[in-house]
Amino acid sequence: MNKPNVIFVLTDDQGYGDLSCHGNPIIKTPKLDALHDESIRFTDFHVAPMCTPTRGELLTGQDALRNGATFVCMGRSLMNPELPTLADIFGMNGYRTGHFGKWHLGDNYPYRPQDRGFRETIHHPAWGITSAADYFGNDYFDDHYRHNGTIKAFEGYCTDVWFDEAMDWIEEQGDAPFFAYIATNAPHTPLWVPDEYRQPYLDHVPYNVASFYGMIANIDENMGKLDAFLRITLRRWPRESSLAITAPAPVMEGVDGTLMAGKALPVDRAWMQIEGSECEMDVRPDDLSVTFTVNLSSGPATLQTWWIDANDNRLAGAYYVTVERV
Repeated sequence: MNKPNVIFVLTDDQGYGDLSCHGNPIIKTPKLDALHDESIRFTDFHVAPMCTPTRGELLTGQDALRNGATFVCMGRSLMNPELPTLADIFGMNGYRTGHFGKWHLGDNYPYRPQDRGFRETIHHPAWGITSAADYFGNDYFDDHYRHNGTIKAFEGYCTDVWFDEAMDWIEEQGDAPFFAYIATNAPHTPLWVPDEYRQPYLDHVPYNVASFYGMIANIDENMGKLDAFLRITLRRWPRESSLAITAPAPVMEGVDGTLMAGKALPVDRAWMQIEGSECEMDVRPDDLSVTFTVNLSSGPATLQTWWIDANDNRLAGAYYVTVERV
């Protein structure tokens, strides 16, 4: 079985309500909204209420009080160096590992990204750009960052740099499996962003809020670029080929809107849409999966698959599909 590539994007100081798909009536995040709509969503997922603890818990799988990174400063932002990180585990299993953006888990050996399993890292130090440890004069635009331990100049807005460098690195990996950790410093203060992203919000909210929303709008744009890159450059759906697409049956209790005595209603049929065309297939109670055969002669396409219960409710959890050449 091929090893799946993994990309984890973590924004900084962005709340649940700072997306239009979560009900914010002002901010526009069309690319993240689209990702939201086609994704598995963890609706009872919790993080620490501060920056460093969240990052340390993500990378070690252990509570902050156990891994040592409990606060953002005063020597309490360092993970126990004896604990393996997510990057270490991926590396042990043949993955290339890259980190782009914020770290905030230590700036000296043995706590730097390159000491904690990342073979490629481009990042700023400490809590953020303009921190005491940062390169003097950095202001989010055309800054100096640390590339594998060497300070180098980069052109462009900070968030754009993180995504652009990550995509360049991903492309360089060829067929090798990779783990890319993109951790933006935005929309954390200072609230600096190109005017083109701030301007649409100035008539609706105060200047600082417009700047905050503009930083998120820029992240949204970069997520769209990343998605397009993955779909086309890496050919997430292979060109010029017939494909067998298999959707595994959902194994779950208490699925969104399909509760009956605490259990999901029985699956009745499967539905797929690709390139604007739809097809349905009846499902027997003992079916563990269904397979659709499609042709992608026009190139990469947007694919959606759903399992549908007897009351026409779409069951969550059917977006993981296996794609094979016929």
